[in-house]
Amino acid sequence: MIRLGKRNTEAIRPRPIKVTINDENDLMYFIPEAKKRKDVEYYQNCSIVSDKTPQQLAYYKEVKQQLKTRMDNGETNLRIRHINDVPKIVSFRELK
Repeated sequence: MIRLGKRNTEAIRPRPIKVTINDENDLMYFIPEAKKRKDVEYYQNCSIVSDKTPQQLAYYKEVKQQLKTRMDNGETNLRIRHINDVPKIVSFRELK
């Protein structure tokens, strides 16, 4: 684990922590367990985000722009949902 960013005594927000997990089995245990802890008041302001490659970020940005364009054209009930870790635009009816 390491802290990201520079130490700043005047900072309002705490610095994020980067956790590197070498074993995929540990990762498959860690994420669901961490999400269960969101019910505990102490962890409600914590979030876990997996690292994305530049290509993944570019693809997500493209999908987000498509969503904005479709909503500007009058489509409603649309959302971005990650299906098998791939962001896709789906309607609310498909979320069930």
